[in-house]
Amino acid sequence: DVYKRQGLKIAIDCANGAGYKSGPKLLKSLGAKVYNAGTFPNGLNINQNCGSTFPKKTSDLFELSLEVNPVRT
Repeated sequence: DVYKRQGLKIAIDCANGAGYKSGPKLLKSLGAKVYNAGTFPNGLNINQNCGSTFPKKTSDLFELSLEVNPVRT
């Protein structure tokens, strides 16, 4: 719960790959607020419009996290 107390927000793009369940689950178990993408694999869509070849998806998630929970200064 260290991350929860710190208000840590993480944007993760799992690229519809093998870690699509474990990545977000691990981060949530540590207490982070997780915004994820690429978590609907069908066996054919790995890295399709997501992942390292499509960084805009993660950037959009980051922007969403700011809108939902604005950074306090």
